[in-house]
Amino acid sequence: MAMVTAPTLTPESIFQLAQGFMASKLFFVASEIGLFEQLADGPRSAEEVAANLRLPVRSVGLVANAMVALGMLTLDRDRYRNSKIAQTFLAGRGSADMRPLLTFFNRLTYPQWDGLADTVRNDGQKDTTFDFSQEDQAIFSAGVEAASAGGAMALASSYDFGRHRNLLDIGGGTGSFLKIIGRQYPHLELALFELPKTAAFARSRFTPDDATRIKIVDGDVLNREPLPTGFDSLLLSHVIHCFSVVENRVVLKAAYDAARAGGRLLIVEFFLEDTKTAPVACTLMSAEFLMNTRGIAYSMTEVRHLSEQVGWRFVEHRALAGPVSLMVLEK
Repeated sequence: MAMVTAPTLTPESIFQLAQGFMASKLFFVASEIGLFEQLADGPRSAEEVAANLRLPVRSVGLVANAMVALGMLTLDRDRYRNSKIAQTFLAGRGSADMRPLLTFFNRLTYPQWDGLADTVRNDGQKDTTFDFSQEDQAIFSAGVEAASAGGAMALASSYDFGRHRNLLDIGGGTGSFLKIIGRQYPHLELALFELPKTAAFARSRFTPDDATRIKIVDGDVLNREPLPTGFDSLLLSHVIHCFSVVENRVVLKAAYDAARAGGRLLIVEFFLEDTKTAPVACTLMSAEFLMNTRGIAYSMTEVRHLSEQVGWRFVEHRALAGPVSLMVLEK
């Protein structure tokens, strides 16, 4: 009798990849219904969680079981417990709260990805503007802050701002990078340059201490409105991917003109490798940028060459947190 052997090539990886959207959506819903918060104080049964959330026990159990399968929860004798990573970042008990990022992906990003095919056919949404409602602006800003917190903390701890006197954050949203850096370097004079609507929202989120530490300047660099001058350090955090090559040349030249001699420009980005096939997270985020901005994810080499064209001198490129890295330039 001939021996039957298992096939060496199976479509399992195709199933896993095709079901990725199911895992993401279940993850978003688990956070939205407050599942991880319910388990912050210790293990509970599906019945206990469902009763506290006032939701059907069958569907709560379904979501909880999926989170066990995905590694966000553990299950022991019918009682669910947060994994270490969920307890740290999703239970609402620590300083690093990633729930706003999941809300951002669920409410703003996920619905837009249904139109990805049209975006690819049209080579992006050229007329995209960040014209949010007040509610969506809050979701967007909180999500971006959560997503960038790791990079901001890594930048504050790994780059020596002690060599600088002041710092200008160009397009820094609500000033989240400045807040984190300012706590570690109290001597720095801090300034944020932002579009008027975003600047107004940033002011609404400032504490009295933030308002004292951080000066906000309204303006639009793409409209050739000059940046504040005299800064010996400038920051572009997750800005380059928003713009086309032509627009980025304008931004980089404006930053060069605003910097003091010997001043440095710090670019924090989802930089791709030169092949543009890694890191994986950056290749995926590039599609997000294609749909929602006029840019994409660029390679470090592309941005370096563009920077050097307007006068900047390359100093170094280093990893920060996850797929995010730092390029340092000098005038």
